[in-house]
Amino acid sequence: MKVLIIGANGFIGNSLSQYLEDSELDVIRGTRQLYGDLCSFNDWADLLDDVDVVINLAARVHQMNEVPCDLIEKKYETINNEFPNNLLKLCDKYGVKKLIQFSTIKVLGEYSERPFLETDEFNPSDLYSQSKVNMEIGLKDISKSLNVEVSVVRIPLVYGVGVGANFRKLLNLVNLSLPLPFGGLVHKRSMLYTGNINDFVLKVVEANLTNRFNVFHLADKHSYSTCDLVQRIKKVYKSKALIFSLSPKLLDLGFRLIGKGEIISRLNSSLELSIDASCRALDWSPCYTLEQGLKEIRQRENLD
Repeated sequence: MKVLIIGANGFIGNSLSQYLEDSELDVIRGTRQLYGDLCSFNDWADLLDDVDVVINLAARVHQMNEVPCDLIEKKYETINNEFPNNLLKLCDKYGVKKLIQFSTIKVLGEYSERPFLETDEFNPSDLYSQSKVNMEIGLKDISKSLNVEVSVVRIPLVYGVGVGANFRKLLNLVNLSLPLPFGGLVHKRSMLYTGNINDFVLKVVEANLTNRFNVFHLADKHSYSTCDLVQRIKKVYKSKALIFSLSPKLLDLGFRLIGKGEIISRLNSSLELSIDASCRALDWSPCYTLEQGLKEIRQRENLD
C-alpha cells in the first residue's frame, strides 16, 4: 500500500512516517524540503500517482499571544481549511482511496465539563480552531459527491520523542529538581502519545469503513491533571522536585505577571475527549501508557 504523508518532517509526521515504513508500507514523505510549499504545488499528478492513502498533518498551529488580524486569519484559512479541501478534490481526481486529515479537539472548545463526544456542537474560541471547524465542515460537504473515504482525527496535546513547546518546557522544569507550585492543579486534560497515534492511524489505513465521512477522537486511555503529570515525570526522570500547592489566585497572578496568563488558564481547567466511539469503530485501544511514553522520551533523548 502506498501512503503519502504531508507534513512528514514535523514532530508527529516523522514518528508516523517511520512507523508506517517499519510496518512495510510504501511511504512518500511529503516535506517542504522535497516539494516546496504544497499549498502552491502544481505537480499533483506525479505526486499522487498510485497513492492509496493521503495523510495530511500540515497545519498552522495556534501561536501564544497572537494578535488577530486579517492577514493572520488568511494564513490560518489557507493552510488549515482551503488546502485540505482542495487536497480532497485532488485525491478524488487522481484515484486516491482515503484521506486522513488531522484536526484538533479545540473545535469543540477550550474547556470541558465532561469528555467531549464526536457529536458535540462546534465551539471554536480562536482563529486556529475556527479554521479547523471550517475545514471539517468543508470536507464533510465535499465528500458527499466524491469517491474518497475521509477520516478526520481530532487530537489533544501530543507528546513523544522530540516534543517541543510547553510539554518540553515542563519536562525541563521538572528535571531541574526545583520546587514546583503545581500541587493544586487537579483539573484533568486528555493527552496523546505519538506511539498511540501511529498505531491508530495504521488501523484507519487498513480499515474498510462503512461511512464515506468519519470523525474520530484520539487520546491516551487516561486523562491527567497537571499535578498527576508532574508527579509521573518526576518519577520517570528521578527528579527531586518538591511539588507543593499554591493558592489558585496567587498562581494565576504569578503567571499573568510574567505574561503567561493563557497557559495557567489552560492548566487550571479540564479539557477531555471520549475515545469510546473510536475504539468501538476500529476495535482498537491505546497500547501505550503515559509512563511508557515518558520512559521512551527519556531513553531516546538521553535526558538524566
